[in-house]
This record gives sequence, C-alpha cells and structure tokens, in this order.
Amino acid sequence: MRFPPKLPRFINSNLYLLVAAAWLITLSFIIDNYWSANSNEKAVFNKFTNYVQDAEVDFRTTVSDTAYNNIVRNNRNSETYLESLLEKTYYLYSYTKVDSGGFDLKLWSSQYVLPDSGILNSNQASGFAELLNGYYVWNKIDTGGILSVSLLPIKWNYFITNKQLNNSFAVDPGINAYYNIFPGESKSMSVKTLSGRPLFYLVEINKGVNGRDNGISIFFRLLGTMLILLFIQLCAVYLSIHRRFSDGFLFLLITLLVLRALSYFLPIPFNLRQLELFDPTIYSSSFVLRSLGDLLINAGMFVWLVMFVRTQLQHKKIHIPLQKVAYRWILLVVGCCIIVAATFIGASVIRSLIADSQISFDVINFFSLNFYSVVGFVI
Repeated sequence: MRFPPKLPRFINSNLYLLVAAAWLITLSFIIDNYWSANSNEKAVFNKFTNYVQDAEVDFRTTVSDTAYNNIVRNNRNSETYLESLLEKTYYLYSYTKVDSGGFDLKLWSSQYVLPDSGILNSNQASGFAELLNGYYVWNKIDTGGILSVSLLPIKWNYFITNKQLNNSFAVDPGINAYYNIFPGESKSMSVKTLSGRPLFYLVEINKGVNGRDNGISIFFRLLGTMLILLFIQLCAVYLSIHRRFSDGFLFLLITLLVLRALSYFLPIPFNLRQLELFDPTIYSSSFVLRSLGDLLINAGMFVWLVMFVRTQLQHKKIHIPLQKVAYRWILLVVGCCIIVAATFIGASVIRSLIADSQISFDVINFFSLNFYSVVGFVI
C-alpha cells in the first residue's frame, strides 16, 4: 500500500488527538497507581467499619427504647413494629431469663439463623462468630432481665450454593473476589467496635493483580480510546479519498482487527472483566463472544465497517463496470452468498443470545426485563 505524499502533513494536523489520548491514558495510570491503589483498600475498610459501627449504634438505640421493652415484656408484637425490625441491617433477638438459668426467646426478626449458646453465655458484649450460614458480628445487652442480641451478617458461608445463595459479603457482594476475612486483629484493616474491640480483619486477595481500576481512571481511558479510534477513522477516510477506497477500508479493517485481537489477551484499554457487562455468567457462547460486552463491541465494530463502506462508496460514487455476462453472474452469486451467510450468522448470534444467557427477553413480563435486556435488544 503506497501512502500519498501529503499523509505526513495530515498526521501532523491531527496529531493533537494522539497527544490528548496519551495524556488521558497517562493520567489514568497515575490515578490507578497513586490514588486508587490506596483509596480502594481504605474505602473497603471504611465501608466495613461504618457498616459494623452504624449497626451497633442502631442496636443500642433500639433496645433502649421504652416501646421495645414493653413489647418484649408484655409479649405484644405489632405488625408495624416487626416490619420496622425487618428493615434493619442486623437481626434482632430478645430473650427473657427463666428460673432454670436458660433463656426464652420472645422476639426475633429473622428465622434464618439463631445466636448459639456461646454468644448467649459469653461474658463479652460483642464479638465475631461463625454460625450455620455465615460469619456474623454480634452485640448483646442485658437490661432488667431482657437479653437483647443482634447478629450482623458479614459474609455468607452456605454449604450448598446456587443463584440465590452466594457466599459473598453482605455489605457489598462485588468485593467478594478481592478480599477475605479472618477473626482477630492485624496491623492494618482491623474492623473494631465503637469501644475499640477488634472483631475481624480484611486481607486483600492477589493484591496488585486483581485488575480493578478507579472509576475516574476508567473514564479517562475510555476518552483516550475514543480519541485514538477517531484518529484511525480520519486516517481511513483520508486514504479512501486521496488514494483508493480499498486502501482506506483495508487500513480500517486491519487496524480494528489487530486492536480487537489484542484486547482478548491484554487489558486494552483496561481490564474489561471488572465491569458487569463483561461477566461471562450473564452471557457466554464462545471465546470470541465470551460476554455480552464482547458481543456489543463486535457488533459495534461491524456496524462501523458497514457505515464506512456505505458512506465512502456514496461519496466516491464507485460503480463496478462488468461487460461480460459471466462476471455479472459471478458477482451476483458472491453477493447472494454473502447476504445468506450474514443472515445465518446473525440468526445464530440471536439464538445464542437467548439460549446461552441469563438475560430475560420476555416482553410480556415487563418487570423481568433489566439493563442487559436493553443491551440485548440494541444488539
């Protein structure tokens, strides 16, 4: 492919796009390395600390209320009061002491789990415990013969898991793949009660290689990528106008294919798996179409190429003169084969999108549709 002599002048006149893209991508790396690397860990720690301590404050406020004590003592539970307990982040259990030294359960806001004897008989006012279905932070207060216990779920730990029962963190299921918890105290990231009692600590899994990026960093990289793609489009249009249509089309096609192939093996422009749109559990049919986001990108690139061909052919008013009838028949057969192949490929993609995904396309049941349904309809 011979480039026209004015191409360097064209590149110089549009070089600002590449410079701006380079600055945006560099800035995104700076944010990731010097801001996000520390702020993510601190944000997760603060989220757990606030989650635990806010529940403790609310628990103490609830059990010190006169209405609560009257309900437990008189055993008169109102539906409105029970609904208010269900809205809390923790489970509340109220016991009264019996003559035999045991406890009689009078009020509870959950039937999924119960405090064990170790919690009820403990001399401590708070702690961290592993129960039947997960890990909990517990608090208890004994006031006038009423023993009040709260169980705050930290991480679920089901023996059998499915779509509804996942072993994830209660405060944020999205960080389950990046952090783990252990009881006790560590030098850093130890979650404590309001009184300073250590409960558990967080440990980051695969620190530095988990592929997470800051939201601002992702935004800058997307902007930089759009500028690079705009530069590629301008180069392809320039070649098509000043050289040949085939030169511009081949340049655009090869460049997009190379960039797309690299994105399957390298985090270009970033690790796409951190976005829910690229979650293979939502949709995956093959290595090429391994997520709904990959399908959306591939469909967008195909539309890009089709629109480029259409606009350039209209602009250059290209006509293929075929004098011989045989050549016309060959062109007709090839065109028909391309249309039939495109039809079957499109039908296969649509069938796969319905059969190999967890996405609802039931338009009759409107409330079953979600964001992924909209993306699927767009594709």
